[in-house]
Amino acid sequence: MANQMTVGKRLTLGFAVVLLLTVIIGVVSFVGVTKLGTARDLLSQRNADSAVAAKVPFWTIKQYQNQADLVINRDLALVEDFNHSAEQMETYSSQVKDMVDTPEEVEWYSKLAEADEAFDAVFHEKMVPEVEHQMKNVIGQLDGRSDELIIKIETLGTKIVDSLREEFNEAVEAGDKDAIAARAED
Repeated sequence: MANQMTVGKRLTLGFAVVLLLTVIIGVVSFVGVTKLGTARDLLSQRNADSAVAAKVPFWTIKQYQNQADLVINRDLALVEDFNHSAEQMETYSSQVKDMVDTPEEVEWYSKLAEADEAFDAVFHEKMVPEVEHQMKNVIGQLDGRSDELIIKIETLGTKIVDSLREEFNEAVEAGDKDAIAARAED
């Protein structure tokens, strides 16, 4: 009878096995939930990071729209809109700079920053002065001045031609061959 277990021992042993399985399942579940929570937090952070990074192309396009508005409308007040867009771009760009962590991302960010700086320079150093120049209507003013000068040239040229013809006719009437030859050459 020593090999036979009593009902109480069997129940205790069964309860111990169930308890052990419950503890094992609990530990595995806890580890899994902890890892899932960590992954969720990381995913949440990366999602927030990508939302910030998405603002960079948005504000870049906004700057381009502001530049196009300036060129089309020739309204220098729109420079302030561009500057606001550039400030927003800089804000989000600096946040992205703090986020990039792989060598490839760092290189991409470096190229992005260079392109943004060059874009801002083209706008302020080339586009704005050109629009200012166009707004001064320099070409229109010079065209008007050219018209005045051409009329003056035509008038004076006609006077000279008329004077030389008159001198030629006078030389012909006087029969002065040397004067006729000189006036014909003129």
